[in-house]
Amino acid sequence: MSTEQPFFSCIICAYNEGRLLNLSLDSMVRQSFKDFEVIVVDDGADDATKAAIAEIDDPRFRVITQANDGLSSARNRGIRHAKGRYICFLDGDDTRPIWALQEVYDALQVSEADVAFGRGSLCDLRGEITHFYDDEIIQHLIEKRQSNWPCRSEDPDFNELTSYTMLLEPQSANKFVSAKLVRDFSLSFPNGHFFEDIFFHCAVVSSMSSFCVVGDICFTYYRRYGRPQITGSTNDSRFGALAVARMTFDIFRRSPRYHNTLLREALVIAIFRIISWCKDSISHTHRFQYHEAIIYLISMIDPGYLQLDYENSRFYRSYHQTVAKIQSMKGEIKERLMQSDACT
Repeated sequence: MSTEQPFFSCIICAYNEGRLLNLSLDSMVRQSFKDFEVIVVDDGADDATKAAIAEIDDPRFRVITQANDGLSSARNRGIRHAKGRYICFLDGDDTRPIWALQEVYDALQVSEADVAFGRGSLCDLRGEITHFYDDEIIQHLIEKRQSNWPCRSEDPDFNELTSYTMLLEPQSANKFVSAKLVRDFSLSFPNGHFFEDIFFHCAVVSSMSSFCVVGDICFTYYRRYGRPQITGSTNDSRFGALAVARMTFDIFRRSPRYHNTLLREALVIAIFRIISWCKDSISHTHRFQYHEAIIYLISMIDPGYLQLDYENSRFYRSYHQTVAKIQSMKGEIKERLMQSDACT
């Protein structure tokens, strides 16, 4: 490891992963690239998870302990302690293949990009490995650029390709962000909110001036029974997606890139893709209230988000389908209210 600034700082937050955390930590220990640090944030971890943390025996690993304050707070604390040139994240029950950091390092040495986006894999409940959800978008970006990275803000295709990065899954492990970019733009996760990755992903994409894409697998996301994931539950946390969506819309509205039609459309598609998923998976008890909350969100965002630039749109079909879903949600609420009035 470098005696000065490590190239990567990898932040891993620990809460109740238990022995699964060992797999995540071990995947970092086994990296072929050695110039990195790992910051493990103990966010009020349970005994089994603390036991896994106690087994760490590597000078590149630092443990920071705090009372339980949520994933965003833990990640933000990790960011404040990071010393690396690039910052990345890994959930405590996911892993990176042995070559991941080397591949990203090689790409960044050539491109010196603000952000490197990496391809992911998905391990399902049966243990089968498949492509991650956004693999088609990653492949599209690679085919568009071939090996001609980075894509810079002055390049004629920057707006188009940046809009595709907005459509990537808002997964914290799929991006390696320049520490300078993080600090120059005060990039952070929203404290006290679920679905925090949406906000951070949008902030990164709307702030970067250059990026590259790594074609090799850089992380593996595990779907497990009993995994403590927000996306794996059906409780009230679904409402957190709406709160973060509104924050994201508000922040992006004040960004100079709000006037980038493609990026604005991509943001709408990305956010309402998640909201639609939440709507379909929320418990029946909360479904009507959730629909009402969606309509309230729509009424509060800037109208420009729902105005399509037909001539310049590259996402016409997806955007049109998204707006149609929004209108459908409005219709469902109106019908339910009329039925309620009729009953009274």
